[in-house]
Amino acid sequence: MKRLFNNLLLATGLMTLSTTVFAQTVITFRAHTLNYDVKSEYPYQALELALRKTQATHGSYKLSLTNDAIPITRVEAETNSDKYENFFFEDSVKSEKLNKFGYVNFPVSLGVVGYRVPFVSQDLKNTNYQINTLDDLKQYSMIMGRGWLDGDILKDNGFTVHTGKNVLGLYHMVANERGDFFPVGAHQVPSIKKNLDAVDHLAVDDNIAVYYPLPRFFFSNKQNTAELARVEQGLKLAFEDGSLQVLWNQHYLQKLKEVNLSNRKIFKLENKYLAGLDPSYKQYIYDPSSAL
Repeated sequence: MKRLFNNLLLATGLMTLSTTVFAQTVITFRAHTLNYDVKSEYPYQALELALRKTQATHGSYKLSLTNDAIPITRVEAETNSDKYENFFFEDSVKSEKLNKFGYVNFPVSLGVVGYRVPFVSQDLKNTNYQINTLDDLKQYSMIMGRGWLDGDILKDNGFTVHTGKNVLGLYHMVANERGDFFPVGAHQVPSIKKNLDAVDHLAVDDNIAVYYPLPRFFFSNKQNTAELARVEQGLKLAFEDGSLQVLWNQHYLQKLKEVNLSNRKIFKLENKYLAGLDPSYKQYIYDPSSAL
């Protein structure tokens, strides 16, 4: 009788362990818009890849999107509410976010957002200006959106920054020389050129780029330690076996080739808002001088 009782206890314990280890991981990812399919974007696909890579060790998963479009100003409230199960979002890293949220210490987009190519006015481009040093570059003013982290980074590095509230208006500002350069994500330039064809006197610089560390992490509630750890492990596994780079290339590589990023003179700036961040993320940052 005692042996039967012990066997029952053992069986129950094994069942409990199995349930604990292989319980389905549920993550609800932030839909930043309802105007198009967020599932087709790189961050969502990278998150799904991370979960898929860890199925053998962590079990099945369910990844879904929020029913509503969540503006970035609402992510803190959603992270601390029970409306969505294990709410995750992706955003640029700042020290204050590291204190508020749990996070995956891995640059989801491999740091590509930190590479910036400037829009300029056609008139300025026609002067054939020469920029050889960082001091040369600082002679030109920058345009940025009001309240954007990028503007703060540029100011900290000694640039004069003019700001505007409306995104479309920023392109008109640079086209009309209310500032000299408007640096945008290098990977965004091809699509912006197509969509803003009607903005008169707008051009793209052909020779330079600016880089500042601007890693984007997945964030969630600090209590979601198991989910955060699984995603971090999955991203690192995907990077190690090359599958993350394959996905990254599908979304970014051709766009970077179109702006000739690897042959531009790249000026590197500091980002003080990463103070306290574990620097191990840097090993995963994309380097234009070496192919992924």
